[in-house]
Amino acid sequence: MLPVNTQTVLVTGMSDIRRWIHGYNSDCLDIILDSSILEGPATERFINSLGYSVSGTRVITYRSGIFDGHLRTGSFVIVVGGGSCLDDVKLRIYLNSLGLKELPDLNARCGFLLLPELRHRAHLLAAIPTTLGTGSEVSQAAVAKKPGVRKLVLGVGLAPTIAWHNTDFLQSLPTSLLHEGALEIFARLLGTFVASQDDTHQPEDAVVRGYVHDMAPALMDGDLLKDSRWQENLLRIGARSHQAGVTYKRPPFGVKWWPIVNEICALTGERKIPVLSLVLPQILVRILEGDDRWGSAVRLRSIWSSFAENAGRDLPEDPVLGVASLLATNVRHSDYQSLCISALVERIMRAWGQGLPMFRGFESNELENLLEAALVPPSRCLDRQPRTCPFQ
Repeated sequence: MLPVNTQTVLVTGMSDIRRWIHGYNSDCLDIILDSSILEGPATERFINSLGYSVSGTRVITYRSGIFDGHLRTGSFVIVVGGGSCLDDVKLRIYLNSLGLKELPDLNARCGFLLLPELRHRAHLLAAIPTTLGTGSEVSQAAVAKKPGVRKLVLGVGLAPTIAWHNTDFLQSLPTSLLHEGALEIFARLLGTFVASQDDTHQPEDAVVRGYVHDMAPALMDGDLLKDSRWQENLLRIGARSHQAGVTYKRPPFGVKWWPIVNEICALTGERKIPVLSLVLPQILVRILEGDDRWGSAVRLRSIWSSFAENAGRDLPEDPVLGVASLLATNVRHSDYQSLCISALVERIMRAWGQGLPMFRGFESNELENLLEAALVPPSRCLDRQPRTCPFQ
């Protein structure tokens, strides 16, 4: 059993992974491959570059939440996949380390599950993401899913031991998904920064400002996202946004929009960014109106300024208009008119409110007003007006 590192080590190449494999001194290497990249040239190159690192090497395929094999006791595990694949492997290794087969009941009321501290891990895990944005390859969190349920699972020991950002695995992704991934990173940094209500995070604030400043050109020019150098930078920023250089002493449940987006995605099967692009501007309106439960207006204006100064062209000074236009570019929205807003609010408050820290002090009608403005037309145009419909 291995001690648990609380922060994933980012390695720079295959030679580093081979050194970790040899240092682990195991006769078993289990490689888990997401089915979406099985036939790709990047996968072939990756397998060939491993060579004969371990004589007992085996490949396990992950397809639609199902593994076609089991992890051998004490094996070194490498997982290559998207966010869902990485999350499922992280959870499986965590459960193996506790001698468990499955998580507690995912139908419980709370929207998140806090796992007991993991003191030792059953496997050393190396993670290689094939998508941009989630940062699952380094995070101490995972999303556990079943039909109609998406539960955030948190636990020290969930994070992989090492991660490698190989942009070869991103080359087949359409620009639209690369753009959504970059937006997810931006939104995570924005939320982390804005949620703080004081100035006690000066070194971490400087890091966030730098990341937001540096990634601005890629969000303004989609062609840059096809460049492997930009992809590598964004992968690294996305990973670092989960780690202590950004998150140190930040309020753990300060970002209020993630629970809202999570519940809408669970109900509709939609991806995060199309939902966030409708919800987030409405939340920013409330921040600028002075409702500091959602975040700090001063910090919102400050971080938007850091983005705008390196964006490469003039942007609105108003963060709401600026972020809304950013989120509207190349993001397709579904029709959410069939959603029952009152039932959705009840679901959100049941999972994330009623005494829990995410929506403690919020009333149901406040969330209803927000969601009606976000999800019910004509709230999708871009001129900001009063709260009820800031884009009429």
